[in-house]
Amino acid sequence: MNGYGKMPKALKTRAKSAAQTADAASPRKVGKGRLKRQAKEAAIVAAFDRVVRRDGLRNVGVNALVKEAGVGKGLIYEYFGGLSGVVKVWGERHKLWPSTAELMGLTDDAYAHLHDQGKLHVHLEKDCPCEKFSGMNPRDRIRTVVRNHMQGLRNNPVSSEVLADELMAPTEITQALQVARRRLGEEHAAIHAHNDSMRDYDNRSLVMILLAASNYFAMRALRAPRFMGEAIDTPEGWEALLKRFDRVVDIVFDKKGADEKNVADHAIGTSVSLKPLQS
Repeated sequence: MNGYGKMPKALKTRAKSAAQTADAASPRKVGKGRLKRQAKEAAIVAAFDRVVRRDGLRNVGVNALVKEAGVGKGLIYEYFGGLSGVVKVWGERHKLWPSTAELMGLTDDAYAHLHDQGKLHVHLEKDCPCEKFSGMNPRDRIRTVVRNHMQGLRNNPVSSEVLADELMAPTEITQALQVARRRLGEEHAAIHAHNDSMRDYDNRSLVMILLAASNYFAMRALRAPRFMGEAIDTPEGWEALLKRFDRVVDIVFDKKGADEKNVADHAIGTSVSLKPLQS
């Protein structure tokens, strides 16, 4: 204080600045600000999803997004760095493609727990929810993965929209989604990494071809739902298609089993013919 009982102006300014800094550092105020931003971000991502489902993936731009979300264009860049940032978050939150957990027949929570515990690839562990999947033979494992992949695409039509869009000229949106697709692809490959039979070239080739075919049928069901005279956009038509995929897997493994038996029989026959005659 000076002689008149008043705080000098310089000290008053410093005190005010210190008080503002303390307020800004307050957990209560930081928490409220963070929650407000999270709510805004969620609203923007939800608005993006509405525009995609209503107008299609190729008709989403920053202007359409800010109009739908009711926010200023600056927030898109401040919160997400631009439209591509919104797309990445949208792709992660809205599960555009079947998750690794879904392919294995697990819930996402169970898969996350196993991942955190480092037990994803423990073979036939008694208390492990992935015991059933881990113990499957290659035929059943491939059928399970392909069926769950196809059902996941059918359950989310936007997935097929994205797949179809990827076949056209690349856009900012499709390029942004490629990062998430690559990461998910690596996770999908990891579920077979510790299984010798699934590293077999023929089995991997079969999975690759069947997943590609399932992607095509998912797009076809959305855009042109009749194929060779059969409707594939109805529950009954889709189930019939799943059974056709099962049949393809069975044919491949039945043929493989027959070939292996013929080789074994031939080896036995050769061994017998080469056995020296006893007098």
